[in-house]
Amino acid sequence: MDRPLPTHRGPTHTRRTLPNTLPQRRRDLLGSGAVTRWRLDRSYTTVASGLVVPRSALPEDVRPFGGFPADAVTRARAHSMNNPGAVVGEWGAAALHGLWTDWPDSAPTVLFADRGSKGSSDSRSAARLPLRPVFRRLPDALPVTRPDPRLPTLRAVDPATAAAHCLWSILRGRHSWAHLRLPGIDDRVHRAVQFVDAFTQCTGLRHEDIARAATDRVDVRTVAEVLGMCDYGAQSPMETALRLIVAPLLPPGFAWESQVREDAEGLILPGGTVPDLACRDLRVALYYDGGHHDSLEQRETDLRLTQSMMNDGWEVRRFTRHGIRSPARVCRTVRAAVDRATQRLTAAAAAAATQQPRRSA
Repeated sequence: MDRPLPTHRGPTHTRRTLPNTLPQRRRDLLGSGAVTRWRLDRSYTTVASGLVVPRSALPEDVRPFGGFPADAVTRARAHSMNNPGAVVGEWGAAALHGLWTDWPDSAPTVLFADRGSKGSSDSRSAARLPLRPVFRRLPDALPVTRPDPRLPTLRAVDPATAAAHCLWSILRGRHSWAHLRLPGIDDRVHRAVQFVDAFTQCTGLRHEDIARAATDRVDVRTVAEVLGMCDYGAQSPMETALRLIVAPLLPPGFAWESQVREDAEGLILPGGTVPDLACRDLRVALYYDGGHHDSLEQRETDLRLTQSMMNDGWEVRRFTRHGIRSPARVCRTVRAAVDRATQRLTAAAAAAATQQPRRSA
């Protein structure tokens, strides 16, 4: 049955924009006379059996596709056109629901259809037959949505089911990607946390939605471990990595929060700045500065906001995509900031205690 899509998604930059170009049938293009066979062979890319898209609609660098001819959405559209009635699952569904291009574009298209299972959903094995989808038997009562306004006939599993499929794929080692390796955290668990952080941003799903959908597919304890490490506020994989690195560095009783806009007293932070991670009670703020922070104008803005925060009594630390690649260095930097903040808080509490008797007197 068709179900409505979740609302309350994250910022626009946390989800992909679906391609405007739909696949076309090769025979229709030739039959219409719109293109010659010579032009078709040189200016179009075959994305599924008999279906093509203009090469101009695809990026010049197709290496992120992992051996597949096009992005996950374009391939899901093409395979759905070739298999009316089938339902897109796994990574193709996640891409249709807005998951960033980083991970689903190098995974195979999985279709649930009224036919026997066929093909491997392991990304490396599936890439050896890049024009073929992977088929799985269509189960009863599969929750289905129609997420593609450009192709309303396309059906995909709902976001919660897609999340369960993708978690299974990650935790079973069927699909992987390059990531920052963190001491003490299993690589598959780290990827699973990255995925959930990103998917909740682009869909508005809650962790309990994912846990329910994954009940019969992924070990309950593993799902609980992954979801316990996730955070609704992470807006990039590197923000997720930063949070996982610094998670154990706070004293007992204190906690990190993502996308903090106010201090512990409820006052807007100086200049309206929003730390990616902060402990409000200790007044420690961490920022991950991605590529858009490289411009001179943005660096000047960052410096001004950092100084304003420090003038307001905050310990501020900023990390670039290069600096965060040394978790040990990040830990040393943040631990020093936490120690300074703790000492300041302790000193303030001691000063307040000495003042109390005088006020009573």
